[in-house]
Amino acid sequence: MAILQPRIILGFPDLNNVGCKLLDRIRTANDSELEVANGKVRVRNAGDTSVVYVPSLDSQTKTTTLISSLISLLSASKIQEITILANVNTNLIDEKVYSINVNDAEINPVIRSHILNVLITLLKVEGIPTTCLLFPGKRVSGRGRFLHEVKIMKALADTLGKLMIDIDIDIDGITDEADIDEAVTATTDHMMYM
Repeated sequence: MAILQPRIILGFPDLNNVGCKLLDRIRTANDSELEVANGKVRVRNAGDTSVVYVPSLDSQTKTTTLISSLISLLSASKIQEITILANVNTNLIDEKVYSINVNDAEINPVIRSHILNVLITLLKVEGIPTTCLLFPGKRVSGRGRFLHEVKIMKALADTLGKLMIDIDIDIDGITDEADIDEAVTATTDHMMYM
């Protein structure tokens, strides 16, 4: 069984799946899986921090059960603080990272994510100090998808790096992939067909 550290960085399949993709970029000492309810949760430890994320989710009912079981596990593990990374639909307008304290009496933004709403509700009930780093957005597909995801990951990584200075994120890999994708896209745009 994976050992959970007192600080948790939590991700789930969000709007563009950038939370999980970014958490994959955090350099960690080990990698393991937890069986939670009806699904698997990845756990990676870096010092006193555990990177925890759900790589994929099924139906809404199974998701609620999995999230509930995960929060029960975190509560029983005496977790001191949780930071959630997510790109979700919300009424927030500016394309930037919003840091929201879940334990405040009222959360101002309207969050249009079943998963995140379940997480927030359960974490408030458990009383675990939790911060959400939210990047508002929409699902992007097609040619601009990758560059859009990279922009969100860089913004989240920058904010997370300021909150947890001992976390090592491979941000250069994200930038390199964006440069390659942009070069391929630019080449395709300028090809002439006869």
